[in-house]
Amino acid sequence: QKKLIRQTMYAKNKDKKKPVEARMMFANSNVPLGELNGKLVKAVVCANKQAGIDAMKEFIEAVKTDIDTQRTLAKWFSEQSNLKFDQDTIPEELKVVNS
Repeated sequence: QKKLIRQTMYAKNKDKKKPVEARMMFANSNVPLGELNGKLVKAVVCANKQAGIDAMKEFIEAVKTDIDTQRTLAKWFSEQSNLKFDQDTIPEELKVVNS
């Protein structure tokens, strides 16, 4: 938990009232929490540790229930050849074909 929710210079520089950064990791890579304006969001700045915990709980719930979050993760994992992630474990309905 110390590595996922902690004070960082990135968070402090972004918003002095929110010095804590919450992020999810897989194999030492920051996992996207979702998308905002077409860009991957890989960290959330928070006011304190509890807010970071709450943000991670919200993300975990979204992984379970939100199709957009699931598709974002599926796309990201499919693009990470360096992680040696088993592509066959990604359900077909989550694979997005870019047209």
